[in-house]
Amino acid sequence: MSGKRITQLQRELYMKSRQQGLTQETSAAKADISERTGRRLEKEGFPKPIKRHWNTRKDPLVDIWDSELLPMLELESTLTGLTLWEYFTRKNFFIADSKIKAVSFTLFSILGNL
Repeated sequence: MSGKRITQLQRELYMKSRQQGLTQETSAAKADISERTGRRLEKEGFPKPIKRHWNTRKDPLVDIWDSELLPMLELESTLTGLTLWEYFTRKNFFIADSKIKAVSFTLFSILGNL
């Protein structure tokens, strides 16, 4: 197992097993980690994963969100991502092929949060 990173699920499983009173050996086996890693986790504690607070790319909808798409959604809240995508293509907004996936993901994730 040397060199493999421990997942958050493995940490949680190990910790839960230890809280249930199981030995380090049994808890490590359940979490599929070595006993040594289990001891290290107990010594260092169980750090919580750090959430990313930055964007990995520029938002492809920033230019038209406030002026075009948001007013449409305010008038008709039942619009789907597909409807907005069709509006996108009819208005001939230029989207590079490499950004189509990012735009569609952004549309669908925004609509899911409304």
